[in-house]
Amino acid sequence: VKYLEAIQGGIFLVDVENENQLNLAAAFAYNRKKYISKTIGIGEGLIGTCAVEKKTINLTEIPEEYIEITSGLGDAPPNNLLLLPIMHDDTLIGVVEIASLKKFESHQIELGESIASNLAATIITARVNTNTSQLLEKSQQQAAEMAEQEEEMRQNLEEMNATQEEIDIACVIPGAGSWDGNIPEAITIEVTDPLNRVIIRVK
Repeated sequence: VKYLEAIQGGIFLVDVENENQLNLAAAFAYNRKKYISKTIGIGEGLIGTCAVEKKTINLTEIPEEYIEITSGLGDAPPNNLLLLPIMHDDTLIGVVEIASLKKFESHQIELGESIASNLAATIITARVNTNTSQLLEKSQQQAAEMAEQEEEMRQNLEEMNATQEEIDIACVIPGAGSWDGNIPEAITIEVTDPLNRVIIRVK
C-alpha cells in the first residue's frame, strides 16, 4: 500500500467453510480509521464482482458515496480504486482492494498483480502447513491413546492369566480350600496357559 502511494488497502479471503463469502483478513489504513470486521458475499459490490470475474478492476471515476456502500474502504472517496483477484491456478483465494488519491501507473498495477499472485502461493502454503500440523498432532494423540490401550490390555491379560492359574491349581488339588502346605505324592498339578492352550502336568 505504501509503495503504491495508496491510502488504504484490504485483503479479503474466501471463507473455507462457505465459498460464497469473503472475509476481511487484513487491512491497512494510513492516517485513517481502521477497518472493522467485514464480510462480503461473492458478487456483492466491487469486491464481490472482482471475485466473480477473477480479473483486475481499475476504477478512476468513483462516485462520492459509492465506495462506502460497495468497497468498505472508509469515508473518503479515493480517486483510484484497484481490485486484484488472488488466484491459485484457476481457484479464487481472495481479493486485494487498494485505494489511492493518485491514479495508479501501469507498472504499479502490474506490481500489484504480481504481489497478488505471490500472496496466493503464500496463503496456500500456510494452509497446507497448518493442515499438516493439525494432522500430525491428531496422529500423535491417536498413537498415545493406542499405546495406553495396549498397556491396559496387557495388564488385564496378565491378571487374567494369574487368575486362570489359580483356578486351575485349585481345581486339581484336593481340599485346596483348606490346604496345609503339604503336596501329596500322587497328585497332579495342571497349569493351563489360556493363550497357547498348553497344559503342564507336574507329578
